[in-house]
Amino acid sequence: MKTLIAALALSLLLTPAFANDANPENLLLIDLKSGQVQIEMLPEIAPNHVAQVRTLASQGFYNNLEWFRVIENFVAQTGYPKGSKGKSKLPDLK
Repeated sequence: MKTLIAALALSLLLTPAFANDANPENLLLIDLKSGQVQIEMLPEIAPNHVAQVRTLASQGFYNNLEWFRVIENFVAQTGYPKGSKGKSKLPDLK
């Protein structure tokens, strides 16, 4: 999971200016108390990680998690669901 979070952080671009031009399939939307964050995932840079994030998001893995570090144009970082011990049920990525 730590590798997934690190790869996600590296493969993300957090900026509405760029995200508005992004392919909708590559947008991850996070609703925060302060507003919505749009994250453009970059499958051309990290295809396996983007696919894994898409799968986990569609399964609700990230729902209701606290996003404790969101820095525009740099990173979005969250914890993991209680009881998951930092792992999803999906296989680890290389």
